[in-house]
Amino acid sequence: MLYTAYQTQADLLAPFRALAGLTEAALRESERKHQQTLDTMLEGCQTIGFDWRYRYLNDAIEKQSRRHRTELIGKTMMECWPGIIGTPLFAMAKSCMEERVTHQLENEFNFPDGSSGWFRLNIQPSAEGIVIFSEDITDRVRMENVLRESRDRLQKFVEQAPAALAMFDAEMRYLCVSQRWKQDYGLGGRDLIGESHYEIFPEIGEEWRDVHRR
Repeated sequence: MLYTAYQTQADLLAPFRALAGLTEAALRESERKHQQTLDTMLEGCQTIGFDWRYRYLNDAIEKQSRRHRTELIGKTMMECWPGIIGTPLFAMAKSCMEERVTHQLENEFNFPDGSSGWFRLNIQPSAEGIVIFSEDITDRVRMENVLRESRDRLQKFVEQAPAALAMFDAEMRYLCVSQRWKQDYGLGGRDLIGESHYEIFPEIGEEWRDVHRR
């Protein structure tokens, strides 16, 4: 491009200013789309600065934390959640903040009203401090606890049964067994849980193994 002597400095800079304006507009649009994506994620996302103040929280975090983001933005984690310093969550967040390493954990979070929730957390270093992605797994953990308690009750029932009883999984590994079963088969105080029935009794023929597979 050729410039005449009559062009002012403003004339010369005008194309560059226009380009800069377009670049800033594109950057703002990109940031808007990025934030919109974060806001609508099902996974929680929170950004915490090096001063431990909340910089950003998406919509999912409001639901998970049971607090509006305006109550948290600009405040420190310690101000928002008294007692958090002594938790495994804060220890991992502090390690990420200072050592710039990523951590993952499943964490039980206790709310001020006495209730609690379980979350799978992915804590990553960021330019502003750290970013924490969270998935609410409360329902899954509670279901696992119910199943575990049910299994424990069943195991105690079988163990104390006066008859020779045993329960196996699909691969004929012991799930639970009564004391009478151990006595009748001469297994004494051996812990059978998880062991294969066929390894304990290798003499069992293929005919019976076929029956078990049905």
